Amino acid sequence: MIEKTCRLTPIELGKVMLRGEIGRRLDVTIENNLLKLDIERDFLGPFKEKRMPDLSGRAEKLGFYSDAYCCYVGLGKLIESAVNFSVYSRDKEVIEVKDRLVRETIACQDSDGYIGFFTEPKEKMWRAWSGHEMSYIILGLLREWHQFNNRAALDAAERTANFFMKRWSTKPRDLNLWVDSSWVGLDCALAELFKTTGKKIYLDFLVEAMDVTSVDWLTEQGFQHVYILISHCLTQCKLYQTNGDVRLLRHSHRIIRKLVEQEGLAINGSAGQHESFRSHQDGCGFAFETCSTAYIVRFLHCLLQIEGKSLYGDMMERAIYNALFSAQSPDGRKIRYFSPLEGKRHYFELDTYCCPNNYRRIVA
Repeated sequence: MIEKTCRLTPIELGKVMLRGEIGRRLDVTIENNLLKLDIERDFLGPFKEKRMPDLSGRAEKLGFYSDAYCCYVGLGKLIESAVNFSVYSRDKEVIEVKDRLVRETIACQDSDGYIGFFTEPKEKMWRAWSGHEMSYIILGLLREWHQFNNRAALDAAERTANFFMKRWSTKPRDLNLWVDSSWVGLDCALAELFKTTGKKIYLDFLVEAMDVTSVDWLTEQGFQHVYILISHCLTQCKLYQTNGDVRLLRHSHRIIRKLVEQEGLAINGSAGQHESFRSHQDGCGFAFETCSTAYIVRFLHCLLQIEGKSLYGDMMERAIYNALFSAQSPDGRKIRYFSPLEGKRHYFELDTYCCPNNYRRIVA
């Protein structure tokens, strides 16, 4: 693994057991969430049967008014969670779930490297959320390689990445990768592949085809979506860890200034209304998306490793105890999409999609 610039190194999974509320949340997420999922129906079934997820008439109730938003599962996010929970808990049942997820996901891979539920070449590559789905599958399989030395997982991850890169030249002109949430994760996945394998082909693609190291692309786009913006900053942080180019941290420092100095950070440690940054303390309505909270924690964790500033740890603590845990029911079974400070709160009806899976990932 390539990693040069890092002041702090996390304790390895399995070498520490957590108590208190964080430990309790870990335990209930494993026992009452992960192990209660219908893995076959909700996660593996669509990939095996090459069908879009069946929301059984719930799409409109959930706010998905187009079938474009119904074609996302989050299988890769679940794999990553299961891998980390397996190492942490050493529980036989959890390991069996993880092994099944990894094994059957790899078995679903097409000969061209594609993993998904579409069959037409154009849909495989450019249908909304197809890229998001496969990007996190790459990340989940890489986690399996790192923790369990599963060579089949690494090979499958590389085949999926090669699927993207070979077809990149067919990208529609109107697709803006940096603002389209259905493509979040691809740059992170390729950066992680480069760190894992050291193969320059992944770095070259990030730099030349995706322009991810540009110091100006974030400000040029001008978007404010919390999850998207922080995810791309995380990619730059990963690349900084390999080459020490301080320009790659400029956008991350802008986000920190926005959070700390411009009231971007809410009192509960999260950020955002309708998933986008705001500079006020309005905690009503569609406030504090769980994906945004999870990625704020992930982002701060990465900066804490790189720079060692206690500020990042303080901000993580606030977000974890106040915003992240408020997204989960006390028994661990249900997850909220938004967690406003006041007004009505609702638990999300699905175990799939982005927020439930990103909650499991960050807790794991």
